Amino acid sequence: MAYDPLSRSTRTSKRMLLVVVVLAFFIDLFHISLLDIPLGGLETRVDPGVLPLLIFVIVLYFTISFGIAIFDDVANTPTPHVLEIYNSELLAKLYAGLSQAEKDITQMLASHGVETGPALSIARTISFRVKNAFPANVSRETIEQITLHPLDEETRSGLPEDFGIQITRLISNVVEPPAKDYHHPKIGAYLQFFYGRLYGFELALPAALALGTLFLYFQKIDLAWLGLFTTASGN
Repeated sequence: MAYDPLSRSTRTSKRMLLVVVVLAFFIDLFHISLLDIPLGGLETRVDPGVLPLLIFVIVLYFTISFGIAIFDDVANTPTPHVLEIYNSELLAKLYAGLSQAEKDITQMLASHGVETGPALSIARTISFRVKNAFPANVSRETIEQITLHPLDEETRSGLPEDFGIQITRLISNVVEPPAKDYHHPKIGAYLQFFYGRLYGFELALPAALALGTLFLYFQKIDLAWLGLFTTASGN
């Protein structure tokens, strides 16, 4: 499947997070510490507590950045094309319902004096618009416009005032049941693997590494010192 659920910004945040996490583990593994910094005759000693706090803040920053980016992707990702495959049964029911709705609309129009040809054309236009808008509902104003626009003034005057509402209600009864399940289809093994990769490999693994690193360095932070640098001269 050529569908990538993650945006470029999310992948960049993920790479940066993984790089920072790996560096943090190497620093802990090899016990790397900051060196003393000479400043113009003064011997400035960097407190040992600086490095753990610094790493903790950096990892936390990239963790939050990655979390925001992937949350935005998950919240705004359009339905993958593969969902259409597993929605085939649901869509088949929708199309069957719209096919019956075309007949009902045609009969409703015919009962008010609209000829079969124009009535069938109107019904099919409404059905076509609904199929392209699914799972969203087509507005009553749109349905009324599609219905009334091709008709002459005399034929329009013969229709009930609530005729557009009747057709809208008919279409809604067909569309609403499958629309409720459209975002939660019965999925097969391949789609389960797809979401397993998305939420497992792409989200859970980096998150677990980041949280583990944060926990590791949180334990190393010594908040007993409040001055970041201790300066001593002549010691």
